[in-house]
Amino acid sequence: MTNPNEILYPQVSSIYNKLMQLGVGIILIILILNLSIVNSSDNKQQITKHFQQVSSAFVKQSVNSSRILLAAKNKKQLHLFINSLTESAAVTQAILYDKSGQIIAQSDGATSVKELYGVAQGSDDRSATHIAFIEEIRGENLQGYLRLNIVKDVLIKPLEVQQRSQDELFRIMILMSVFAGFLLTRGSNRFSRQGFRLPKSK
Repeated sequence: MTNPNEILYPQVSSIYNKLMQLGVGIILIILILNLSIVNSSDNKQQITKHFQQVSSAFVKQSVNSSRILLAAKNKKQLHLFINSLTESAAVTQAILYDKSGQIIAQSDGATSVKELYGVAQGSDDRSATHIAFIEEIRGENLQGYLRLNIVKDVLIKPLEVQQRSQDELFRIMILMSVFAGFLLTRGSNRFSRQGFRLPKSK
């Protein structure tokens, strides 16, 4: 005789169930970590690209203004313009060279390229944080060069802070989804086991 209390679905050991759940959990964690790393790497590349684009656009705009002032040959206006470029928090130095490389005008407190790269005695290498952008100034012919030292952190720091907040929110949402899935799975298993049991005979 068949025991009326016997479960009607195949028996599976609880150890096997726990191992399977543990394995699935580990795989999900690895996938989440991998996705997070890939997402973070992509974001860093986008932020760097944004910095390059914004800086290049600013330098080109400054070059256009420098070309007009060079054509007017007004040294006082050139000096005032070069100094005005450093009024932006992102620009620490601005130097205008003629076509032979001689300085025509420079912002107050400007330093040489050797000091920027730490080559000069007693100087530290700041090239990683103070990026030098050098652009030719051309009309019909080469007129000179403009160098702007732009502080990278000033332009990318707000984006990095915002991106870190989004990454943290993304991780929390993923973990909550995994936890919710785990609870739903446990609840579903219990419901299934109770539903397939035959009622006890009186």
